[in-house]
Amino acid sequence: MLGGEKGEIAGIQYLRGLAACGVVFAHCSGIIQFRKYYGEAPFSDVFWGGNAGVDLFFVISGFIIVAVSLRHDTLQARWPLQEFLRRRFVRIIPIMWGAIVFYGGLRYLGRNIDVPWLSYLRALALWPVGHVEPAQIWTLRQEWVFYLLFALTTILTQYRIFLYLWFILPILLWLCGGVPETESVPSTLLGLLVHPSSLQFGFGAMLGLTFLKRPQIFSSRPLHFGFPLLIGLSVVLFSIAQAFHLERSAPHALIAGLISVLIVTVSLFVKRSSSAFAQAGEILGAASYSIYLFHPGIISAQLGALSKMAPNAPVNLAFVAVAVTTILCCIAIHYCVERPILHLLRGKSRTPEPVSQHTPTTTSPTAGATTI
Repeated sequence: MLGGEKGEIAGIQYLRGLAACGVVFAHCSGIIQFRKYYGEAPFSDVFWGGNAGVDLFFVISGFIIVAVSLRHDTLQARWPLQEFLRRRFVRIIPIMWGAIVFYGGLRYLGRNIDVPWLSYLRALALWPVGHVEPAQIWTLRQEWVFYLLFALTTILTQYRIFLYLWFILPILLWLCGGVPETESVPSTLLGLLVHPSSLQFGFGAMLGLTFLKRPQIFSSRPLHFGFPLLIGLSVVLFSIAQAFHLERSAPHALIAGLISVLIVTVSLFVKRSSSAFAQAGEILGAASYSIYLFHPGIISAQLGALSKMAPNAPVNLAFVAVAVTTILCCIAIHYCVERPILHLLRGKSRTPEPVSQHTPTTTSPTAGATTI
């Protein structure tokens, strides 16, 4: 919340949770269609558009990294390079490692053969090329490309023009026809560097600069009951993604990115609400990183058991039960695993840097989940 007790922006927190839930619904809808489970699309596959939650995460991540890493008065870096990367590592990597080991363990226990260990090793190292397992780790590789370029062009040097060029590179290449269309999930170094997600990080970063330079804009007309509005806007994004079957090519990333940055802009006007509904949104936002990391394994484990115990259960009912239970399990992981790990690694003695009224310190997405 702007000027809130935790230095968080309520609307961003809500959006993180909504984006994570969108991804859960999309993946659960896809996994349940496997022949070894129910082999049928729930609700006519209308939840596929929830994959656009990843696009929303990329925009949120670009916004947050800029908003928390630069001073609002000078736009200079708040921390030296080493401290910036240390904070990124602590926030992202340990719980990611736990999710990878968790997923690999479930897969080994469930199949005992054909476990792609090399893909898990690549994921653990965020290796820049090659397939990774679990598949959602590819987005964290993209996040780290953004972090490193941001650090090199903004913290270590002042050549931000190269970062801006990277933001628009996918569109330039697409317009010039210079390279083939990149894969939705890149598997080569070139695909990693010119992936359309950079465009969406750029949208968020530009919004972050506006937030720092013109904070009065976002405090002029606060929305105190904005959570329902954000739900509606997110549904619009997911519906457009579903209708046009948006993938992560450059033109589609442009469409999803523009819609996402509009939603994130609205979220900056949203203030915290004391209603139980909004508090549930805050819990989802706080747990969004755990939800994003752990949901595929939990979905697969539940469907494996449910399809054996109740093979003739209505697919729609099975979908709702598994999706809701998955989100609840991931929230439990956030409180029982993620938060204690962060508390331990960050240490009790480190005093946080004083924060200005208009600069958040502890909120983010990520997809990236990027609490610094």
